[in-house]
Amino acid sequence: MQSVLTGSFKPAQICEAPDGTIWSLGQSLSPNDGQEHDTNILRHYSFEKGLLHGYLPEDTVKARFDSEQPWFAPFGSYLRCGKDKISVYLNFTDEYVEVDSSSFKLTRWMLDESAVQHEKAEGLAVTENENLYAFFSAHATRRPAGLWGLYQIKAKSGNPIAELIPVAGSISFDDGKNWAPPSGTVVHLWGADGNQLVVWRVDEREMSWVDVIGGGATD
Repeated sequence: MQSVLTGSFKPAQICEAPDGTIWSLGQSLSPNDGQEHDTNILRHYSFEKGLLHGYLPEDTVKARFDSEQPWFAPFGSYLRCGKDKISVYLNFTDEYVEVDSSSFKLTRWMLDESAVQHEKAEGLAVTENENLYAFFSAHATRRPAGLWGLYQIKAKSGNPIAELIPVAGSISFDDGKNWAPPSGTVVHLWGADGNQLVVWRVDEREMSWVDVIGGGATD
């Protein structure tokens, strides 16, 4: 058994990189733990050396809701470790963040959420071939009606906006009244297993392994 001391940092999401190191998304709650205090919400740990890297100071990921002061909480955001990159969806600021696992360079993109009618993500997956998918739903925004669907995230170097491309056959709309999606409709994204996505589909098991035909999404 191995362990690493995180002090006041409380992880909400954790994933293991291929090199055996650990990435975590969370929040530092108290500076009074005798450790050097910082507010980075994304952290990289080694069981042998402890904290290796810290990214995204909390002040840079806060958002204002209604008349409230800007604030941040890690719940509703997602972290995934891929073969060559670490992927993060930030719920509060509607951003996609990527860390190159070789150079440790961090890049941020705003998500163009017009295609998802400004819903929030409720699942993130990175396949073995590095394709990136997110599931957006009205449920994530606690609204009684709205869009549900699986989208591929296309983030390109030099473009500050990441595109969301719908996966054909996965999009439905809940009218808040008598929504009855067809059998097999995707209603949740758990993650990826190799190049397959692990999803929950209507009238099927809570976990189904599916291929995205062609390895990508449709326009």
